[in-house]
Amino acid sequence: MIGFILDYVFGWLAVLIGIFLISKYLFRKLIPKVQGEKRSRLVEINRYLKTPHIVLGFVLIVISLIHGAHSSDPVLSVNIGTLNWLVTIALGISWVCKNLKTKWLPIHQALTILFVVTLVWHIVDVGGINIFRILSEMNSDVTYEAMVEEQQKEDNTSNNTSSNPAPNQADLPYYFSFKGLELANGTYITESTGYSPGLKLEVTIEDNFVKKIKILQHFEVDSKYYKEAMLVIPAAILKQQTLEVDAITGSSMTSIGIIKGVRKAVLDSIEKYNEEQIGD
Repeated sequence: MIGFILDYVFGWLAVLIGIFLISKYLFRKLIPKVQGEKRSRLVEINRYLKTPHIVLGFVLIVISLIHGAHSSDPVLSVNIGTLNWLVTIALGISWVCKNLKTKWLPIHQALTILFVVTLVWHIVDVGGINIFRILSEMNSDVTYEAMVEEQQKEDNTSNNTSSNPAPNQADLPYYFSFKGLELANGTYITESTGYSPGLKLEVTIEDNFVKKIKILQHFEVDSKYYKEAMLVIPAAILKQQTLEVDAITGSSMTSIGIIKGVRKAVLDSIEKYNEEQIGD
């Protein structure tokens, strides 16, 4: 929830600062088109905006970085938000280089136009102003469930027999296959962190086979990002009987959170099996 708040607050703060910075460009374009007292006023306003324009330009770079750090996509990835941030940095560099023997102002103005285009594109790309829809989704009781088909279970079970003892948790890599492992039957409730904390899973294990994965509760933000991961990742884990599945682009944190939750359940099952063997 905190990440969501920081994402939205700093995101829209960056938009407002961006609009303020663009206003100086618009004033500069209007000045040659008016005469008399109006022209004098625009010149005065443009002069007054000079220092705030410079300061807020560099503030925008920092605020955009904070916004990106709390968004669903990593800052250093190919997305429109990152492109807009890079254009902002380029605007700052063009101003720093204004004392060089280059025509910096036309470059700065061209970058301003590119900034506007990428900013609008980014807002549209993330769904615009969807704060009320997103908040309603966070209070939703919708659950996601994946269950392996019986025929698939039979096919995998035939290749999943093993007389080897269950390994210690330390012997397993982080991402591992369930095939060949001795697992205790049961339904395991685990909790992990995706984009937000509180990603609660119910994992059913039967006959050394992960049979069902159900997402009981979550606090992920914006179904545009998390929904595909919740539909695809559990199904992929069940089908392949392994944690080595590809994360969903744009929903990597939710994907990893689900994988971590299933991993905890399988490790709990291994520990339970070992305890049962000792008891026997």
